[in-house]
Amino acid sequence: MRKLRKMTRRRLITILSLVFVLALTTTTALAARPRFSSAIVFTLSAPGGTTAQAGLQGFTANPHGDSSDRPIALVASGQLADLVDGQKYELVIDAKGKAEIVCRSNDDYHGSSPKTVDVSASGNKTITASGDHASFTVEVEQLKLDTKRVCGSDYGDDSNRPRVTILKVLYSSGDLSLLESKSQHTSADDIASFAFNGHDKDKLLDRVQFSKCKTKDLNVYCKQKGTDD
Repeated sequence: MRKLRKMTRRRLITILSLVFVLALTTTTALAARPRFSSAIVFTLSAPGGTTAQAGLQGFTANPHGDSSDRPIALVASGQLADLVDGQKYELVIDAKGKAEIVCRSNDDYHGSSPKTVDVSASGNKTITASGDHASFTVEVEQLKLDTKRVCGSDYGDDSNRPRVTILKVLYSSGDLSLLESKSQHTSADDIASFAFNGHDKDKLLDRVQFSKCKTKDLNVYCKQKGTDD
């Protein structure tokens, strides 16, 4: 009888130990959600492939003049943690601010006064994790400008699209999202639709919101708020 009690007690201790280990393992696995692991560094850069989208509909006009040589693209850099090795992740940046532009008539914009217009910007980048940590850099690839309303019908080309030169962009707020990548958004139209129409909440892993941004030289300083803040 005493041996039976000891055996029962040992089995009970063993079962409780296994339950504890399983619970601890499950909790750790659930807590290890891919995330931004450091403060985001924002800078300005020449846009490279960035396209300025002009007009009320279509957003198909390309930038003209020397806009591509100016530091008007917002770049976000930082660190990611708790990634799954081999998994693809997508970084999406959305931002808002003010752009200083010059409306142009054909190739002549000298003599036109600069105007300020609201601007929205978006971009994305897909990475494949190699280990559980990774550094990243993602920049805006598309600027959405309502230049037709600002410039009017006096400025345009044969397609009646406003021609503008972007002098500078002052970003004020936005968000940076980390998502599980199930499909790649490669075209400019796909990026615009994905960024401006909202993210798939089922894929969203982490997000950093930034606001009250101030620009000094090529550095952009913003107040940041993460998902867990």
